Amino acid sequence: MKIALSVLKTYLPINASPEVIAEAFVHLGFEIEGMETLGYCGQGPLVVGRVLEKAKHPDSDHLSVCKVDVGQAEPLQIVCGASNFKAGDVVPVALDGARLGNVVLKKTRMRGVESCGMMCSASELGLDAGESAGLYILNDLNPDIGTPLEVLFGDRKDVVFDVSITSNRGDCLSYLGLIRELSAYFEIPVKRPDVKIVYPSVDETFVSIETDNCDYFSGCLLENITIKPSPESIQSFLQKSGLRAINNVVDATNMVLLEQGQPLHAFDAQTLGKHLCVRLVKEGEGLRTLDGMDRKLSADIMIVADENQALSIAGVMGGASSEIKQTTTRVFVECAHFNQACIRKTVQNLNITTDSSYRFERFVDKSNAPYALARMIQLLQLTCPDLCVSQHVCLGSASVPERTLIVSFGKIKRVLGFEVEADVFKQVLQRLSFSIKDKAPDEWEVSIPSYRQDVTQDVDLVEEFIRLWGTDKIPTKRPDGVVCEIKDSAENELRNRHASILSNAGFYECYTDTLQPFEWYNGFLNEKILLALTLDKPLSAEHACLRTSLIPGLVNALKDNRRHGNTVERLFETGRIFKVDAKGQLCEMFATAFVFCSSQARQWMKTAPFNFYEAQHYVRSLI
Repeated sequence: MKIALSVLKTYLPINASPEVIAEAFVHLGFEIEGMETLGYCGQGPLVVGRVLEKAKHPDSDHLSVCKVDVGQAEPLQIVCGASNFKAGDVVPVALDGARLGNVVLKKTRMRGVESCGMMCSASELGLDAGESAGLYILNDLNPDIGTPLEVLFGDRKDVVFDVSITSNRGDCLSYLGLIRELSAYFEIPVKRPDVKIVYPSVDETFVSIETDNCDYFSGCLLENITIKPSPESIQSFLQKSGLRAINNVVDATNMVLLEQGQPLHAFDAQTLGKHLCVRLVKEGEGLRTLDGMDRKLSADIMIVADENQALSIAGVMGGASSEIKQTTTRVFVECAHFNQACIRKTVQNLNITTDSSYRFERFVDKSNAPYALARMIQLLQLTCPDLCVSQHVCLGSASVPERTLIVSFGKIKRVLGFEVEADVFKQVLQRLSFSIKDKAPDEWEVSIPSYRQDVTQDVDLVEEFIRLWGTDKIPTKRPDGVVCEIKDSAENELRNRHASILSNAGFYECYTDTLQPFEWYNGFLNEKILLALTLDKPLSAEHACLRTSLIPGLVNALKDNRRHGNTVERLFETGRIFKVDAKGQLCEMFATAFVFCSSQARQWMKTAPFNFYEAQHYVRSLI
């Protein structure tokens, strides 16, 4: 989720630096994937300069040697490759030591002529002034020579945070959601846009719902629409958030999606029939979607349709037949709530993901839908002041049943593991919009906000407290009591003694897999024993059979060592093997095995060859 600092500040009046805000996101449990600086990107000595002289470079056809006044005692000599300027023009100048993005400028020589700075284009400064091909001419701004560019363009600087949202926090897939988190952290109230839209009486006759996968559907028929570009503020909002501007209608729905987290869809009302229906797909139905793809739809996919055809894949993507066009004058705006599982299945079936489906799959707060619809109409009124809401439909209820938890503060303290005052715990949760009522001396009733569907039990409240209060405030202490008590069994004692005998004799200890390939035993064991050792549903052919001996695994380990150039000769293992008794039942038992295989590797000192009698000695020692 991308969120721009300048937009954030319109909802949350905060004076903190981008670094402090990024740290706050991390403190609240969100990862920052990146921070991108947009707009003016200059740092250090960048000033306004005036070109006093412009002469041809003695050794180049496209370079000019200029004398530039930057407000210092003497003008500077600067070599420039641009051609869209003349003597007397006012231009931005980067001096020695200035930084443009990741580039630090220094005095240099260009074709044998010293250059003490650089005159800059708009793109080099990170500004979109329509003059990227040449120098950014500042004559119309009439600035004083030597004025730092930070004074002129510092307010055009913006920072975009790329915030990683975990799958259980669908409420934060919007500016509003993330701003609520920052509001709780900095204890600054959110400035939510005031929206007032007058609707006509509700008309439910032209819309019906025929599936349980949609529990709320509202919409408005808007008249007197003119399709045109959105205002610069909306275009900038979308661009900084990672979306491109299309037209005023589509941009308004996209802005509400990003701002409120509520997906909307706009239909060209001139292409709609007399009745709309939310239903599952009928046999043989298909739809050409907005991306130009002809899609075959299966019976478990939910669509919005009229009496003639499918119009959109509900909650995922609209159809090309009802797309907003330049000739559109009437628009029907849909604002609905769809079942998460149904949307998730549709996305998997069609192998398609959109910004809308991504949110419906995770969580959309139904109670915010009426506000989101009104907000979209308000944004559209900026470009269509004569807009008229001729029809309004609302099926189902946008209200969400209140969810509460009965919690014991004594249990909360036990889960926390340290002492905290009850009032402190309450205040932290109240900053996150949880409402708390006292039920008994040690018992509370906590009301959960409708947008926090991830909070379902008392331990979630503990997590919320720690998240906002700060893990850095958890007191440290030395562990007390017995962490664990080792009770060595006779088998463990035997295992340790066997390992000591063989490791002292130069053997390296191995740990091989208890599950081994079926082929290692096929042909060596009778069919009844092999059947008892074989798994019914093995994960792979290499892990299909319980081992009846440690030796096959050790031999395979020797082979792997040789293949990798390791000349190890002696390996041993202590572990469990499986035998089959006379009744066909599996018996698990302890075993030790060792293998030796000469590597013929050159050694600094000759040793006696390993023989049967040495092996017999080790076996007797183990016994």
